Amino acid sequence: MQQSKFITSLSTGCFLLRSILRWFRHFTAKRHYTKNASDKGVKPQMVIMSILDKFTSKNPQQIWSASCEVAKCNNLELLDSLAVDIIAIENATKGITLGGALCPNSYHLEFALKKLRYVKNRAGCLCALYSEYMFFNPIDEEKNGNITITEIVKIDGKWIDYHICKCNKCHVSYKVEERGGHFAFWSWIKA
Repeated sequence: MQQSKFITSLSTGCFLLRSILRWFRHFTAKRHYTKNASDKGVKPQMVIMSILDKFTSKNPQQIWSASCEVAKCNNLELLDSLAVDIIAIENATKGITLGGALCPNSYHLEFALKKLRYVKNRAGCLCALYSEYMFFNPIDEEKNGNITITEIVKIDGKWIDYHICKCNKCHVSYKVEERGGHFAFWSWIKA
C-alpha cells in the first residue's frame, strides 16, 4: 500500500514537472521575433541593436535570450549584421556564468556564436547547423518555411518514429527523431 502511494505521488510529481517545462518552453520558444523582423514592421536595425545590447549586457538572462533569438533566426540580413560584431559578443560574454537547469544556458550561447561564425564565413546553407543544436523542432521549422516535412514514419501506425524533412533552400534531406526525457529535443541526421 505504501509503495502504491509513493508511485502515485512520484508519477504526479513527474507530470507536474513536465507540465511546467512545457509551459515554460511554450512561452520562451515563441518569443523569437527575428525570423522575419522586417515583415512585422520592426526595423531590422532596431532588432540588431536589441540583440547586441542583450549580448553585451553582462546579464545572464539577457545573454541567454539573445542566444536563443540567434539560434532560431534564419534572417540572413540580421545574422550578417550580428556576425560583424562576433568578437565584441565573444568578449562581452566570456567568463559569464549563465546558469541553467536541465540544459546549461551556455549551450545556447555556444551555438549562437557558432552560427554567427558560420554565417560570417559563408560556410553554406543554415540547414547544415540542424545537427548542431537539439532544439530545432521540425514542425516549427516547417511553419517558418525553412523545411518541408516530406514523410512521417510511424510505429504500428500510431506513434511517430521519425520525420523525413527537406530543406527548402538547398534541398538536402534529413531524418529527424524526437527524443525526450525531462524536455523534448530533436536529432537531425542527413538522410
